[in-house]
Amino acid sequence: MKLDRIKLRELRRTKGILSEKFADLVGISKGYISRIENGKDTPSQALLIRMAEALDVEPSAICMDPPAGFDSLKVSVDIIWPKLPKHAQAAVYAYMERLLVQAEKEKAEAERDSGAHKANESGTTR
Repeated sequence: MKLDRIKLRELRRTKGILSEKFADLVGISKGYISRIENGKDTPSQALLIRMAEALDVEPSAICMDPPAGFDSLKVSVDIIWPKLPKHAQAAVYAYMERLLVQAEKEKAEAERDSGAHKANESGTTR
């Protein structure tokens, strides 16, 4: 399982847990929480599980990996979406937009890194 740092931060904030309190609940420093949420550090699987427990969610709720029954999840979302209040729908849209921006940045970085790697292999610089 790979941590989704945006999900982690959003869940923590949605539950009204400040980073200091979250660090205490998980048993690590506030600085380490900050490094994890900013993508500068990666938690162990054991720590990921402790973070999920502190948020009272399943570990999959803070992970990037899609659930095993992804198709059934889509059906569930199709059923649940119309029942969500408008403010919740807006929050979901905002979260999805952030995910898309993050994915685009990661893709651009990967392409840039790939181009730099190819240039180094051919002996040219960019």
